[in-house]
Amino acid sequence: MKTFTEYWNVKGEQGGTRIVAIYAGRFMPFHYGHYSAFLELCDTFDRDNCFIVTGDRPKVVKDESRYPFGYNEKELIIKTMFGIPDDKVVFDAQPYKAANVLQNYDPEEDIVVFGVSQKDMDEDPRF
Repeated sequence: MKTFTEYWNVKGEQGGTRIVAIYAGRFMPFHYGHYSAFLELCDTFDRDNCFIVTGDRPKVVKDESRYPFGYNEKELIIKTMFGIPDDKVVFDAQPYKAANVLQNYDPEEDIVVFGVSQKDMDEDPRF
């Protein structure tokens, strides 16, 4: 089976193209399943360019029980319980756009890959 970079004929950083892997979500809370998915992204793509992107509670919600954690609490859980480095957990008000991460990459040269769960796509398709 071909790897992602072999299948898409991507040369990687040596050839100028970087693959940015973004795992975006609400993470209420971040748990072992999320952690496993992030590790898979890190194993598949360049670990240096893999990020967890999440936001804060929405200002207006119908069901507050769906948003028990704010960004600071999620960040603390992700970093302390799972040992994710500081620079890999990124705040963005719109995690599925991930502008705070992507501003550091070249849209003409680099490839962006989003990791999204099947549950998220079934409940509220992000893309």
